[in-house]
Amino acid sequence: MRVLLITPVFWPRRGGGENYLHHMSQALSAEHEVFVLTPAQELSGRHIVGKVTIDYVPYRTIAGTEWLSPRLMRSKILEIDPDIVHLSGPSLVADAGAILCRMNGRRTIMTYHAHLNLDKAISRAFHVVSLRVAMPSNERIIVTTPMYREELAREGVAPEKLVTIPVGADTARFKRGERTWREGAKTILFVGGLDWQHQYKRPDLLLEAFGRIAAGRDLRLVFVGRGENAEILRKRAAEMGLVDRVAFRPDVEDSFLPAEYAAADVLVLPSPSEQEGFGIVLLEAMASGTPVITSERCGGAFAVAESGAGLLYRPYDVEDLAAKILAVLENRSVWERMSRAADSYAAGYDWSHIASRISAVYREAVGSKGRPA
Repeated sequence: MRVLLITPVFWPRRGGGENYLHHMSQALSAEHEVFVLTPAQELSGRHIVGKVTIDYVPYRTIAGTEWLSPRLMRSKILEIDPDIVHLSGPSLVADAGAILCRMNGRRTIMTYHAHLNLDKAISRAFHVVSLRVAMPSNERIIVTTPMYREELAREGVAPEKLVTIPVGADTARFKRGERTWREGAKTILFVGGLDWQHQYKRPDLLLEAFGRIAAGRDLRLVFVGRGENAEILRKRAAEMGLVDRVAFRPDVEDSFLPAEYAAADVLVLPSPSEQEGFGIVLLEAMASGTPVITSERCGGAFAVAESGAGLLYRPYDVEDLAAKILAVLENRSVWERMSRAADSYAAGYDWSHIASRISAVYREAVGSKGRPA
């Protein structure tokens, strides 16, 4: 099957969504002919990565998000002639693509990655229009968590169109190896963007929680990620007298991430809101045998609860987060049980399994009818 993925973000930009789409396209290319249409943010022109053909095309920014010209999208759709168009949303690009494909007789599915920040009026307005006008154009809508399925159905999306398929992880790359309980110093790890676009991850909550438990304990906090908020966190660490115990690693390349997870005793993804669609770092840490902590409202909370690979804290509750970190780091039997459960559970999220489930959605969406008239 010939598949065209249209997305406002993509590799080599760094981020959870970018990584998800990059690895998904590579995994799908084992069975399908995969093309990607995305804004030329770091690369331009046509590139072939593995067996995936990527067109990085000119774009505009509208209301802080990327926008591809409908004329350009239409010309690329006609040139590539896909059997199915896979859209990445919620986004202006996904909604415009859904409407455009409907007008041009192309079937579409959409992956709904995460909620928008509905505290903003423009985001609320876009959300309403998207639900009523664009989303119904898709044959299927893939959601990454049961929580999103329930909420979209409650907001009026036809339940029969919603399919829950979680994110994947490169479990061959992230391996538990000979993980054992380490006496003495313990490392708490955060992996994620430290820029304004990822403020919903709330690394500041982790820093405050660390401040509650650092005194009298041999603990170290490591932030792996880049962005303008790193300097704010650095200044706050200095105010708390923790400058020598909090490290910032902005230049860690993806190839070195397995070593970061392996060196950590617990990964903490503080994200206290539903804007965190899943949190791929949770799966990567699990595959590495590293226990995890996230909030009850994080998209990936269900995976943490199901797996027994970590703990959930009450959103925005710094004291509870601090207590959960200590519960993992100060009990050898708890840590060992979580570490074993982590990589065992993550194995089911290997990209080969996830791509197979997405392929089944493609076949169901296209069916025997082929393209719509």
